[in-house]
Amino acid sequence: MRFKRIIVNRHWIYSYLQAGDAEANKSNLPQSLYMDDPLNQECYIQAFIAPHFITSYYPIDIRFQYKFKESLRYCLNVYNADIESDLEHEWSQPYGIYKQPSDLQAFLQRVWQVLFPDESWQIDDLDYYLDLNDSRINIFDPLSATIRDQRYG
Repeated sequence: MRFKRIIVNRHWIYSYLQAGDAEANKSNLPQSLYMDDPLNQECYIQAFIAPHFITSYYPIDIRFQYKFKESLRYCLNVYNADIESDLEHEWSQPYGIYKQPSDLQAFLQRVWQVLFPDESWQIDDLDYYLDLNDSRINIFDPLSATIRDQRYG
């Protein structure tokens, strides 16, 4: 039986986890926010990530929300040293002004708990997912079915 796989890309979540100057100025959160405190993490998530998940009827917003959610779910299930390294790299970018939480996996779990409190992040069968793992593919640019089938069979 052939099924349509859920396309995810861990790079789609990396860039939405770190806030830059412009967002920080709007949020009124102090730049010295201690990111290892779960309450501070929740404030951070509510200020910078949750606004992307406000109910919308626009297809582009719905696609973004779905791709981000499933990519986050996938990352939580396959979390490893590569994902940790990628997250550390993204968090150290010059545009980021908040210090990195010391436990990035726990932070990702906190993101899930805040955004999707009534849903489990565990995946029963990873075969349903296809991780593109490619930083060049933008979350807003859908892969055409032809290209997807050629590259990822």
